[in-house]
Amino acid sequence: MVGRACRLPGAPSVDGLWSLLSEGRCAVSKVPADRFSLERFAHPRAHERGKSYTWAAGVIDDVWSFDPAVFGISPREAEQMDPQQR
Repeated sequence: MVGRACRLPGAPSVDGLWSLLSEGRCAVSKVPADRFSLERFAHPRAHERGKSYTWAAGVIDDVWSFDPAVFGISPREAEQMDPQQR
């Protein structure tokens, strides 16, 4: 193995992941307001078309700092991509 890296909810690094696991912490939290509008997309009942019925998620910090130019992607394409694919 030459190297390893990760960026996960509650763990911005491999060391952070091991700390999260060894301390038994939960990385699920309320969806941040800058991710999507709960007022617009949330609904308390499951199976409402185009809506989310949960306000909890495992989110990574600083998701907007991605530099699309490094990968030859336009800023518009990067905005429309799933953050997990960036």
